[in-house]
Amino acid sequence: MMNNLEMLILDIKKANNCIPCTIPYHPYLKAPENICNFLDYFSIQHNRDFLIQALTTLYCWIKALDHEIDNESVSGEIAIEALVTPSLLSKSSSSTLKKLTPALSLLIRPRQELVIADFKKALKADQNKRCAQEMKEYIEARKNVGRCIANTTFSFLQPYVCLSDSFVDFYRNLGETGDLIDAIIDFHHDRKNGEYAFTPNGKDYLKLFKTTSQKVVHLFISYPFLIRSIPKHVAPFLKTLIKARNS
Repeated sequence: MMNNLEMLILDIKKANNCIPCTIPYHPYLKAPENICNFLDYFSIQHNRDFLIQALTTLYCWIKALDHEIDNESVSGEIAIEALVTPSLLSKSSSSTLKKLTPALSLLIRPRQELVIADFKKALKADQNKRCAQEMKEYIEARKNVGRCIANTTFSFLQPYVCLSDSFVDFYRNLGETGDLIDAIIDFHHDRKNGEYAFTPNGKDYLKLFKTTSQKVVHLFISYPFLIRSIPKHVAPFLKTLIKARNS
């Protein structure tokens, strides 16, 4: 007879089967394994099979939501509330978002209020990013988005993993840096599509590039194990991310 965790893994796997195997989703499908590798480095015990499935649900739900917001198919506020009342998505949104929502709702149940609150903070941070009036403000807003997503991940993981302060500091720094790297990759696309509230120029791009480079160097100095992981994990992930953005 299967125990509760085994049944939960089966339910999550079933939901995850709806995730499109398309290029835009590839970074979100690779991220869970990288996170588990980070947990290994910090000697944090975890059920790898379960966490990979659970984090796949979390990050692909975020990707599906981002897609829906960009297409104006559903508001972020409604999608977050649907984690409490999944039927709110019955008349709109993609099948991916609808199918992942009940599974994610099940996963966040142990700390539902906290995870919902963190999702709302992340959504607000993303909205503030789009209102920045200059590059300096935009950079800080992007870093805040990264922190908010990291904090949401912590709230999501805490019922299942005992996170150390050192891992939290690391992953929060990684979140900030990762969102700045996203900003560089997306710069020309976002400028072309009016994602900025101001009109960024070459100097703005250099300012963004300089800040991001400084964050990357600081991250590698603070966590040398990342340097060793470049060939196997970091470089392939960045390649997948760039390919996804250009698809």
